[in-house]
Amino acid sequence: MLDRSTKLLLAVIALGLWANVISVWIGPVTVDAQTDFYLRQINNGIQSIERDVSDISDGFCLNSEIC
Repeated sequence: MLDRSTKLLLAVIALGLWANVISVWIGPVTVDAQTDFYLRQINNGIQSIERDVSDISDGFCLNSEIC
């Protein structure tokens, strides 16, 4: 009886592991929902750098070490 229950338990564990592997292949592809948020942050950073460089080229500079 102990041998049968051990084999059954191992078979259930093995099936569960295989189901885990197969679900990765069959399941839908996940998409990062935060992509737009990160792109907006990058674009805001680039625009800030552009404004700072433009200000420096126009002669407006608050940092005496740079100007």
